[in-house]
Amino acid sequence: TLVRSYPASVSIVFAGERPLSANVGYSYSQRRETRPGLSSKNHNNDVNFEISKPWAVPPDWKLKSDIRTRVSYQDTHGDNFVLNPLTLSRESRLTDNGRRAFSFSADTDVAENLSSSFVFSRVESFDKNLNRQFTQTVLSAVLHLQFFAGDLK
Repeated sequence: TLVRSYPASVSIVFAGERPLSANVGYSYSQRRETRPGLSSKNHNNDVNFEISKPWAVPPDWKLKSDIRTRVSYQDTHGDNFVLNPLTLSRESRLTDNGRRAFSFSADTDVAENLSSSFVFSRVESFDKNLNRQFTQTVLSAVLHLQFFAGDLK
C-alpha cells in the first residue's frame, strides 16, 4: 500500500477594527494498493475557502453588535479504480463522486438576550459513475431568544 498526501492551507487576517479574515485550503491524496489478485488506485481532491468580516451598522439601527458575515465554499472529488493488467482497458472505475457546498451567513445581536441570523446554503452531491446528482438548497432566518431566571439555589 502506498499513500501520498499533499495538504496545504493559508490563513490571513487583516489588521483593523473590523478585520477581514480569509482561509484557503487544498488537499490532494492518492492511494495505490496491490494485493494478490487485486490492484487499485484512488485520488481525492479537496478545495475550500472561507472569508469572514464584521460590518459596522448605523447607530439608529440600535443593534448590540456588528453584523458578522461569512462566505464559504468547499469542493471535494474522489475516484477509485480497480486495475486489471489482463484487459485492454487496464482499469475499471468503481467510484467517481464528490460534493460542492456554498454557504453564506450573517448574524448579529439585536438585544442583550436576542440574536438574529440569516443563512443561505447550497450543497450539490454528484456521482459521475452512476450519472446522478442531488442538490439541496436551504434558506433560513432565525431569531434566538435567551433568558436567565437567576442563580440556582
